[in-house]
Formats: sequence, C-alpha cells, structure tokens
Amino acid sequence: MDAVRIEILDGTVTLRRPNAVADPLDGEEDARTLALLAMRAPNRVPVQELWRDEHDIPALHARLTRLRNRGLDIPRGNARQGYRLNLDPDRVDGQQLVAAARAGRAQHTIETVTEALRLWRAGPPRFLEPTSIWDELHTARTKLIDLRALLRRRRLLIVEDRVGPRLMSLLGEFDCTLVTNIEEFWPLHRGGLDERFDAVLVDQHLSASYNDRDGLVIADAISRSRVRIPVVLMTFDPPRNMTHVDFLAKYNLEDVVPKSDDSATSDFHVVVQKIRTLFEDDREGVDARAIGRIQQTLPRMRTFARKWLIEQGREGDISVMELQHDDLHRISYRKDLAALREAQHRFAKRYGLPGPPQIQG
Repeated sequence: MDAVRIEILDGTVTLRRPNAVADPLDGEEDARTLALLAMRAPNRVPVQELWRDEHDIPALHARLTRLRNRGLDIPRGNARQGYRLNLDPDRVDGQQLVAAARAGRAQHTIETVTEALRLWRAGPPRFLEPTSIWDELHTARTKLIDLRALLRRRRLLIVEDRVGPRLMSLLGEFDCTLVTNIEEFWPLHRGGLDERFDAVLVDQHLSASYNDRDGLVIADAISRSRVRIPVVLMTFDPPRNMTHVDFLAKYNLEDVVPKSDDSATSDFHVVVQKIRTLFEDDREGVDARAIGRIQQTLPRMRTFARKWLIEQGREGDISVMELQHDDLHRISYRKDLAALREAQHRFAKRYGLPGPPQIQG
C-alpha cells in the first residue's frame, strides 16, 4: 500500500494511486479523519482527535471502515489505543513539508527549500482549520519561506509610476522588479506575491494627476489575500483624520514613509533606509509587528460595530457581534497573520466599518 500517496496541500484530501490517478475524498468527515491519520502516520492518533465527542464513536468506526474499503491499511484499535495508518511519512505531502521545515539551515539549499514549498499548492482544506495540523502546516510553510529568504538575495517589488528606475538604482543590492501601474500589478498578485517577492514598496499615487489612490487599492488587495508579505507605502500626502497606527492596521502596512516629490534628484534616503531595515529583520518579527498593530485596533472595531448596529436598529445582533469579536482576539494570538487579516476584513464588512478606497475613474 506504500505506493499510494496522500495529498492534503491542494485544497482537498486526495489519494494518489500508483498510476497517478487522483482519488479525492468527497465526504468532509472522511477526509478530515484521513488527514489526521496521514499527518501522524505510522504513529497512533488518540481517538479524542478523531471523534467530535464520545457520541461520535459509531460514526468514527463507519468512517474508518470506508477508508479501509479504499485499500488503506488502518489496523483495528479502540478508544484506549487510538488508531493509526500504516504508511511511510514520505508518502504524505504534509509530512514532507513539516520534515523539511524541521531540518536545519545547514541541511538545505535554495533548491531544496523551493522544492519543499512546491508541495504547497492551495494549502490544506478549510475544514481542517479547527485541528492541530492546520497550525502545524502553516507554521512549517512560514519557516520555509523565511529560510528561503535567508538563502537568497532579497526580492523587492516596486510599484511606482515616475521614479521607479531611480529607486531600483538606489536599492541595487536587492533583486528589484518594477511595475508602473495597477494594471501591471494584478497578474503578479494572481500569481502569488509571496512566492516571488519578499516585500512590496508601493507609491500611494500612480497617475500624473495625483488624484488616484491606486497604491492603497494595491495595499488593500494584498491585505485581503492570504499572502504573507510586508508592504511599505510611499507618499507625500500622509493620512489625515486617522492615527498612524490605525492607518497601518487598516491596510496591514509595515510602514508609511514620506517623500518630497517625484523628481529624479529627490532624496529617497528614508525610503532606502526603511527597506534595508526591513530586510535585516527576520520574518517572524515583521509578522509580530503587523499582528500587534491589528490587536491595538480591535477595541475600536468593537465600539464602532456596536454603534453601527444600534444605528441600524439591530441591537439584538450585538451579542453575536461580540462573540465574533472574541474570535478575532483568539485568532490574533495564533500568530497566523494571514488568517487574522482575513477575519479582520470579514468582521469589518459585516459590521459597517469603513472600507478601503476604490479604483478611481
């Protein structure tokens, strides 16, 4: 049975047969059970991780029977012993990812890290989020992304319409890519920014009239995705009617740096220094700052949401809102920046919090 491969990093739980034919599990509960067994194979999994509660035992036995009927080697067990899947860990893409992350830097090259990261396609299916393996897999990917950054020259995406070539010259110690407008940005965004870049430097205005706020649209699009990449915003027009911390948290920015103008002779020392400092820091430190900024805004988000519900005549929904706000707090302490951003945006949309700017024109 070792010829079978189990894949859980492409949005589904799939058996890959020796002839390379994919056999996805359709039932969510069967898929969840197999994922848990596969991530611990060939070791035993406590029955408490496999059942919903003690009343789920008959249903668990039925799930295990269906998995055995697919040809999987799951020896008989019981509530005391737990259950296990007889399978080599190298036959599970999730275990391969975790093993690669646990290996030390001396055991890796840029090629081996890149190969390990290719195992992650769409990531684990969302129904695994309540399980222990969700955080384990995301943590492993984060460590590998950080390690890849240490093993190669840092890559910076610059989104700037006028002085991009000068910025590339000043930041020549890094591997810089320049796009000059929002239309050029979208294909890169769809292709997975954190796979190609280590940071984004974006100008707030990307038109000669300076009437647009396309840079903020880009920052918000990155924030709303599950991309884990720091964004630095350049502007000569700092935010008004909002504190610096609130502005950073709203768009999940690493920082906002000022510039005087867009002439070829302008002084961009502050911008260059910020990028250098950013790349000197480790990725965990960057993420911790971003999570901390969001945590500072959570009390104000609750206050605004409560006020909005009252104005809408929906006082009866306040208790539900507060439970969802508590969930935001819990997510913020899991150290998963992408999940926190996603939850933050869901809450803001649901309770009328001010949204980002839209593309002008």
